[in-house]
Amino acid sequence: MSAVECITLDGRKKMIQKDSLVFRPAVYGIVVHDGKVLLMTVRHTDKYHPPGGGITVGERIQQWSHAHYSQFCSLSPFPQPGGGSSACRYM
Repeated sequence: MSAVECITLDGRKKMIQKDSLVFRPAVYGIVVHDGKVLLMTVRHTDKYHPPGGGITVGERIQQWSHAHYSQFCSLSPFPQPGGGSSACRYM
């Protein structure tokens, strides 16, 4: 079996067997408001990333983005964003 070198969330390199990797589709969005970009933090690393995450195969991007932005960022996607929560903040 062959392995690939991966990087963990905390920046360490780790060899993973190719057959143990799983395809996981994901969606991330870029939200700009008043010249600032909306970002989220990963709790255990404090690193920033655009709002997003895994999506179920067959799920529509519009459905996912509405649910995700409403739940985690208190935003309604597509109209002008207005605010945020502790999980999302404009930088």
